[in-house]
Order: sequence, then structure tokens, then C-alpha cells
Amino acid sequence: MIVPVPDDIEFRISIAVLFALTLIVRSYYQLQSLRSGKSEKFESPGNVAFRSIAGVALFCGIAVYVLRPQWLEWASVPFPLWLRWLGVPVE
Repeated sequence: MIVPVPDDIEFRISIAVLFALTLIVRSYYQLQSLRSGKSEKFESPGNVAFRSIAGVALFCGIAVYVLRPQWLEWASVPFPLWLRWLGVPVE
């Protein structure tokens, strides 16, 4: 049985804001790393490829949840409101 997605605009906005802040901080430190000129490779190419694919999947999943949550109705779980708000800082 598919549970309809409740009107969860607050959660979608909070996740979009947290994700945007994460991208800003990550971009800042990535630019700092590139400007320093020091670059050491600690990971194998396979691990880098896996992380890249996982990152694209994460970005797409968050974008779909923020823009078209009805596409993810199949994955919804009816948690109480207090538990959903408890999970926002975890993201």
C-alpha cells in the first residue's frame, strides 16, 4: 500500500537549505585545496569512480525529493512529526 506524501514543504525546504550549505562549504575547501597546489592521491581510481557515482545518485535523490516528492511515494514511511524533525539535524 502506498502512503500519500503529506504536505511536507518545511522538510523539503530544510533539506534543500542544508544541502546547499553543505555544497558551499565543500566547494570552498575544495578550492582551497586546489589553490594550495599540494595534491596527494590516497584513493584508488575504482574508489573515486564509486564515490562519484554515489554522489551523483545522492544529488539526484535529494533533487527529486525537493522538486517532485510524489515520485518517491513508494519509499515513504509514516513517521510521527516529532521524529521527522529530530532527523533534520542529522542530515
